[in-house]
Amino acid sequence: MKAISVLGSTGSIGTQTLQIAEEFPNQFKIVALTAGRNLDLLIKQIQVHQPEVVSLADESLLPELTTRINNLTEDKKIIKKPLLMAGAEGINHAAAWK
Repeated sequence: MKAISVLGSTGSIGTQTLQIAEEFPNQFKIVALTAGRNLDLLIKQIQVHQPEVVSLADESLLPELTTRINNLTEDKKIIKKPLLMAGAEGINHAAAWK
């Protein structure tokens, strides 16, 4: 199984990459997602793919993402809370995640 970090997961190439991963669940595991500002789509992607790490380019959205992830974890819609990061350092960390 290939571990994949999807940078820009809410953009057109990112969403297409995730669709392919969904078609071949025995071959690909999404371990990291990064996004800019589209929290609604990112939350859906987190629920579907259950990544280990998630990073936002826009650091100002990290508190809202944290709150929403905590609520989903409590509601058991996310099995394990991912590591949440933001900014350039967070994007770099997600890109290198194994």
